[in-house]
Amino acid sequence: MEAEEADLGQRRTEARDALSRIPADDGPTREEAAAAVTLLEGIAARVREAVEAADALRTRVGAAAERSAEAERAEAVAARAVEKAARHGEARAELNQAAQSARARRSTVERLDDGCRERERILAAARAALDRRRRESAEVKEQLDAAGKEDRAAAKTAAAAEERLAAARRTESAAAAAHDLRAGDDCPICGRELTTGWTAPAARGLQAARHAAEGARGKAEAARERVIELEERRKGAAEQVRAAEEAVSEAGQAFRAAVDALADEVATAAAAALPPRETLLRPLDAALKEAEQSLERHDREHARLEAESKRLDAASAKAREAAAGADRLTADAEQAAGAALARVREAIRAVPAPFRPGVETPGDPKALRSIDTTPVDERLLDARDRERVLAAREGERERLREALDEVGEAAAALTRKRETEVDEPLRVVAHAIHEHRFVLAGSIGDLGLEIDAPATAAAGDAAELRSRIDDLRAVTDGVSRAAGERAQEAARQVEAARGAVGAIGRRLDREVDAQDVDAVVEAVGDVAEDARFAARGAQRAAEEFAAVVDDVRALRGILAEAGDLERALADLDDALKPGAFLKWLTLRRSRSLLVHASRMLGEMSRGKYAFVDPEDAEEQWRILDRESGQARSPASLSGGEQFMASLALALGMVEMMARSGGRLESLFLDEGFGSLDRRNLDGAVEALATVAAGGRMVGVISHVRAVAEQIDHVLSVTRDAAGSRAEWLSADQRRRVSQSDAGLDAAAAAMSGLLE
Repeated sequence: MEAEEADLGQRRTEARDALSRIPADDGPTREEAAAAVTLLEGIAARVREAVEAADALRTRVGAAAERSAEAERAEAVAARAVEKAARHGEARAELNQAAQSARARRSTVERLDDGCRERERILAAARAALDRRRRESAEVKEQLDAAGKEDRAAAKTAAAAEERLAAARRTESAAAAAHDLRAGDDCPICGRELTTGWTAPAARGLQAARHAAEGARGKAEAARERVIELEERRKGAAEQVRAAEEAVSEAGQAFRAAVDALADEVATAAAAALPPRETLLRPLDAALKEAEQSLERHDREHARLEAESKRLDAASAKAREAAAGADRLTADAEQAAGAALARVREAIRAVPAPFRPGVETPGDPKALRSIDTTPVDERLLDARDRERVLAAREGERERLREALDEVGEAAAALTRKRETEVDEPLRVVAHAIHEHRFVLAGSIGDLGLEIDAPATAAAGDAAELRSRIDDLRAVTDGVSRAAGERAQEAARQVEAARGAVGAIGRRLDREVDAQDVDAVVEAVGDVAEDARFAARGAQRAAEEFAAVVDDVRALRGILAEAGDLERALADLDDALKPGAFLKWLTLRRSRSLLVHASRMLGEMSRGKYAFVDPEDAEEQWRILDRESGQARSPASLSGGEQFMASLALALGMVEMMARSGGRLESLFLDEGFGSLDRRNLDGAVEALATVAAGGRMVGVISHVRAVAEQIDHVLSVTRDAAGSRAEWLSADQRRRVSQSDAGLDAAAAAMSGLLE
């Protein structure tokens, strides 16, 4: 124990020294680093907005120049209208060609419109199929919810039946132990062979409880199979819904492409709904009619040419108005580009000084084509590195604090062990020595011996107690010898006195029986007086002998204690028989496992659950609900709670292997996280991170996106028509996946994470 106390002291000193060596303030704080990461990540978006605004500005400038050129061209066309009047007779062939082109264009628009109508019909059918699939998926989900309720009810019933069976086993433990035993088998309790004619005790209610438990388990298994079947159907329905959504998406893309082609042909903006055919053909019919009328106007009078000249003048005015509008849009775009560039500069200035990047921005928004964000990326890496360093320090501090707590608990346990196994037995021995010393001192006084009684002994000094026991034994031996000698001397004196009385009686003149002491005493008074003195001496000797007898009785008590010890050793021998020892060893290992597993389960459940200490090796493991104070069967837990309990047992096994000199290098977990709420999920991931912090690799296979948020190394497995594809996700990819509405399930991706 002294070596253990020294080892605990050294561990406490080492942990405190390591804790004091962790830097507390050597640069930017964790909050500054986190703020820098958020701001630096947003700078890239600001830069893209500024570049896009600058591109839009240059586009507006080009559009304004084009509108100005169009206005100039419209004026030129109006001037050439006068010349057309003179040459209109030569333009008949050109006008005829224009009419033919208008007819061909009308035919093209009709064909494109037919294609759009067909694509619209296909899209409507795909949407109807999607609605049908969604209704089917909803129906399966309702069935799954009902089956889940039945499953939980069946599990609760099975747990109650198991508890009744366990109670029946405890009540009728003899019948439970003798189940399926026959004459000639070995007894599971004492290991002896059962004699011929042996019969098992009546089971009474045990058999009924066993049948009830088996029936409840069958119903629970059937309910669970029904849930699994409906879960598979739900997944199939979800796949069909996704396929229908993809069909709708493809049909929608085909429809939009057809509408875009039609819009390009008729030179209009694409609309969400397909316009009526009359609306599409109306301008084309007008153009055709205009071409035919142009042929007719070719032969009309010069007044028609003047009207055409006026129309072109109006078109020129509209072109000039369009150029003025383009100039106004250019001014608005320039203001927006300047504001976007100013937001980039503000975002850079908002970054904390230790991580602020040196980024150059132009003064004129029109000159902005790109911004070198390399300094931003470098500062972002610095901020993330600083975050990781500070997080690692905090984790090391927490680990050292936990180590100090463990040392304190171990020291308290060692103190309790010393009190139970050393100090208390020493006090018992010291009390026994004191009692024997008191008896021995009384015997010395009664015998009138000149022997010093042993000194008292301190209860806490084992060496001194051992010395006092040796002294007590030596003095006891001396007192026993003296008492024996006194008893022998007293016996000799009694015999001598009797001989003297007989001799006196024989010397008397009267007839007195020389052997009758009373007669001799009555006859001789003075002789009787002497005899009385001798008798009193003999009485004292007898009393001294009685004191010695008390010591003998004390020795007999010690002999009885030795008999008790011999019987205890016999019981220990029975307990160490092969069958009993195996049960004892199994119970001991099970309790050690449940100690570690209870701590893990308590951390993951925020102190709500723990494992119950089993009374024997065959007892079913149970869960303690600290909120109600009741022990529960694992079957009564929810799916997420059962997963946490199983995970706690696995982590407890890892802890046991580590403490016994073994090492588990890796641990893989397949699914199960989907049944946890966010708080329990965080507790489970923190427990796995604690295991990984010990140098082990922990692999997690899950479709839950919240798991990917807390893991640094994520392998995404995606399935498509060409097969499965696996790739390691970067930090930005992980963030986009965790922030997406669809999550991992909508992408049909599995995430395999490594905590190293």
